[in-house]
Amino acid sequence: MIVFVIFMLIEREDLRNRLIHMIGSRQLNFTTQALDDATLRLHRYLLMQCAINGAFGLVVAAGLFFIGMPNALLWGVMAAVLRYIPFIGAWIVAVIVLLLSLAVFDGWTRPILVLCLFIVNELVSNNILEPWLYGASTGYPKSAF
Repeated sequence: MIVFVIFMLIEREDLRNRLIHMIGSRQLNFTTQALDDATLRLHRYLLMQCAINGAFGLVVAAGLFFIGMPNALLWGVMAAVLRYIPFIGAWIVAVIVLLLSLAVFDGWTRPILVLCLFIVNELVSNNILEPWLYGASTGYPKSAF
């Protein structure tokens, strides 16, 4: 899938010309506007995904720092980067950090705090931030066709 997207981005002008040719030259203006609108929406979506993943990593780093976890900034960056893997990316980091917290800290309080940090952060970002920001950034503009 990623390789397909990379080739589409490399050959985007040829792909656009083929699509315009396929639809026909009579609707050239409408086709160009539709492609530009799709490009703008995709750009906004990817920008929002970067912002949400960065905020997720920042919250993880700050939370782990206040819990007392060593290398909190590293784990925050790892959480932001691995969150690009759908569904399991953030949980991969959560499991690693949870296992590390079990090894570093005595007792169960701090490992439970680490687990709660990831659960609350994931719930808030998935159920509140993402629908709100993605909807606001990729929805129809007021001046739609």
